[in-house]
Amino acid sequence: MHQQKRQMSDNYYEKLGQLILGSRLRKLSERLMLEMGNIYRSRNIDFEPGWFHIMFLLSENEKMSITQISEMLQVSHPSVIQVVGVLEKKDIVKISVDPLDKRKRMIELSDYGIRLLELIKPVWNEIDQMMITFLSEGDHSANILKAITEIENNLDEKPLTERMARS
Repeated sequence: MHQQKRQMSDNYYEKLGQLILGSRLRKLSERLMLEMGNIYRSRNIDFEPGWFHIMFLLSENEKMSITQISEMLQVSHPSVIQVVGVLEKKDIVKISVDPLDKRKRMIELSDYGIRLLELIKPVWNEIDQMMITFLSEGDHSANILKAITEIENNLDEKPLTERMARS
């Protein structure tokens, strides 16, 4: 029954083609995030996939401002503030005021965050290796990251609204 539902769903998505690209990418993203969460839970690690970007940045930079994180990840300030708030409540990061600019909040890993990072880095390496294998299994999936980068660059160069504008 599940296989039949999957085939019907696949046919629907194939029929809609490029018109549903954004929805398919969102669906794929949600599914991958769910799988990553399951991996962390299977290792008894209290870590959510949505925290990865900020944790990774902080693993490479001692302290970062909300603005720096936002610019590096190319996401909104409110998105960063929301995740940082959760990480602070979990005692994974600590927030301080920049002594040179009192308006600026600086984010850094707490002692617990550093210990969590040491626990999770080997898992990230395993995930990376598994994803390399996983993406090489299909005829086209090995190039998905290049394709996504290309699409992002094309959108930066000329957004879809401009492409649709009538002259």
